Amino acid sequence: MKKLPLYRKYLLLVALALAGLLLACSDLADEPISQTAPEPIVVLEGDALGPAPSFPSIPTPPDSDLYALAESFRAGGAGSIPRLATIEPSEEGLGHQKLFWVIDLDATRPFQVAATLRHISPHLRMYVADGASV
Repeated sequence: MKKLPLYRKYLLLVALALAGLLLACSDLADEPISQTAPEPIVVLEGDALGPAPSFPSIPTPPDSDLYALAESFRAGGAGSIPRLATIEPSEEGLGHQKLFWVIDLDATRPFQVAATLRHISPHLRMYVADGASV
């Protein structure tokens, strides 16, 4: 018969001691399971609980003024921010060419694209990159 190494003997001894300790501490087999229903919970209502606690009221916050907030971040108090954007009429007509900075999202690099104005409406100026078909 092969002799067990010393650490295995100690490991076996610790495992047997833990098993014996667990067996000694468990009273599950001796304790019968109760078949009776638990006592109902009594709910008190009204004055039986006493007066309701009072909490301090939380004030209503003021409406946020995003324009005032943006103005507070402007360097050197550069003046007020207009509430409406003023768009000056452009002299650009169909065929006007312009350079735009764009970003290649795959390569994450910026570059310039030459584009031509192809459509004008009251709310839109549509430039199309030169060489692109629409």
